[in-house]
Amino acid sequence: MRLLQNFIRIDVEDIPSFMTVKDFTIELIDIAGKDILSITHNVPQKQTAAPETIKFGNSVENNMATDPKEIFMSNEPRIYATFKTDQFTDDAVLAKWYRTDTKEVCLFDKFPIDPNKENNYVWFEPKSQSDPGSYAVEIYSLNDGLEVIATGRYSVVDSTPTLIEFTGKFL
Repeated sequence: MRLLQNFIRIDVEDIPSFMTVKDFTIELIDIAGKDILSITHNVPQKQTAAPETIKFGNSVENNMATDPKEIFMSNEPRIYATFKTDQFTDDAVLAKWYRTDTKEVCLFDKFPIDPNKENNYVWFEPKSQSDPGSYAVEIYSLNDGLEVIATGRYSVVDSTPTLIEFTGKFL
């Protein structure tokens, strides 16, 4: 359990009562490797309803993205992922944030949320700037046995201006 706690901020209390530490750990490994690695334990992901669609933005107000968008510039300092939680009772979620084009996991961690709010959010803040590419985010419940509750995708484009060579005359 100590290795699991060092890898992700998960405590023994976060493990549903109907799961063993071993089963919970195997599911976490499968979630972390899903869409990234070619080998997993093939544990079926629990999903009782279609997951909510994540809305992305650079800021939040009332726990919702203020100007939702699907394309971001690489120099934007933080990207928020907002999602509905009106039918949700957990006080934390597991967020997996990864690049779909390079299969790189950017973030895999537990986030506190307010179960009394209709919407909640998580965020990703790169160390310097985001690499251009395609990204996906998956939000999982903790107490319901790692059920997928929200998913979404967005893209990042290079914010560096491109110089265009001009060959001609100025009039």
